[in-house]
Formats: sequence, structure tokens, C-alpha cells
Amino acid sequence: MSIPFYCSHKKTLDHTPTADEIQSSGGLLTNGLFHLNKGGVAKSSSGACKASLNRDGQTNEWQGPEHLFVFLNERWIKFSQSGLYK
Repeated sequence: MSIPFYCSHKKTLDHTPTADEIQSSGGLLTNGLFHLNKGGVAKSSSGACKASLNRDGQTNEWQGPEHLFVFLNERWIKFSQSGLYK
């Protein structure tokens, strides 16, 4: 089963991600791997966000469980609260 995901600069979603946002900062979570829409595979939610998002400053580290959202039960929820995060 593949689950859509989206990486957000914010730790909360104040809108439903658009198709363009999902294309540039999202992908599919399949068998524990994050397959990015713009190419590549990440082994962790933090790696997926690092590959999808840019960050101003000296580091491009992200707290993936808090910045990555998955689409489950017809809604976007934080990866850390999805039951998929271990």
C-alpha cells in the first residue's frame, strides 16, 4: 500500500496542500521508504523533508516526524501521530 505524503515548512498545516505543492514537496510512502515525486528515495521522514525542502541558514536539517504529513482516512495528519512512525 502506498500512502501520499507532504513535507511542510511549518509543523502545522493551515491549508490542504495543492497538487503543485505535493508534486514539489511530497511523494508516496511505500514499504517504509519515501519515494519523492521529484525523484529519489529517502529512508526516513527527515531525509524526505531534507530532499524536498530548502531551509535558510547553515543547515538543512528537518524534524521529519513533525514536518511530514501523510494522507490517511481522507485527511492530512502529522507523521508522528499517524501510527506509522516508529
